[in-house]
Amino acid sequence: MLSRELFGTESLWPLLMSVSGTVALVQLVMLPFFPESPPYLLMQKGDMESCQKALRQLWGEGNHQGAIDDMVKEQATMKKNKPMSILGLIKDRSMRYQLCLLIVLTASIQLSGVSAIYFYAFDVYQTAGFTQDCIPYISLGAGGCEFCAAIVCVSYIAVEIDRWKISTKWVRGDSLNQRKGRFYFCRRCSPL
Repeated sequence: MLSRELFGTESLWPLLMSVSGTVALVQLVMLPFFPESPPYLLMQKGDMESCQKALRQLWGEGNHQGAIDDMVKEQATMKKNKPMSILGLIKDRSMRYQLCLLIVLTASIQLSGVSAIYFYAFDVYQTAGFTQDCIPYISLGAGGCEFCAAIVCVSYIAVEIDRWKISTKWVRGDSLNQRKGRFYFCRRCSPL
C-alpha cells in the first residue's frame, strides 16, 4: 500500500522524524558562509562599512544608499520608541485588535479538540467499521481537508488584516508552521 512506502513502517519512521533535523543541520553548516544582516550591522553594531559590504555581498554592486537611508530612519524610529512591556501591550489601544485576534485564534485552536481527534482517530475509525488498511488513507484525507481549510482561513485572515492595515508577518509564519504540523499530525495518525 502507498502509506507503507511513505515512511509508514517502524524501520523508516525515524527517517521521517529526522527530516526537520537534517534541514536544521544544513542551515547550521551553511550559516557561517552568509553575511551578517545589514540592518543588524548598522543599527545594533553601528558599523556602516560592514553594512555596505554585506549589502554588496547580498545584492551585488550598485548604489544601496536608499536601503541604508531606510535603515537609518528605522534606527531613529526605534530610538524614539521604547520597548513595550506586556502590560503596555495590553493597555495600548492601537495594538488591541491584533492582540484580540491572536488570543481568539490561539484559544480556538487549543479549545477545538483537534489534538484529541488526532489522538483517538485510529480508534474512532476502527469503531466506525473501517478496515485497518483504509484507516491511514482516511487519516490522510482528513489531514488534507484540514490543511486546505487552514490555507483558506489563513488567506482570509490575511485579506482582512490587509484591509485593516495590520502587519501580516505573524500570519505567514504561522501558516508555514501549520503546514508542517499538519503533515506530522497526519503521519502520526497512521498506524505503524
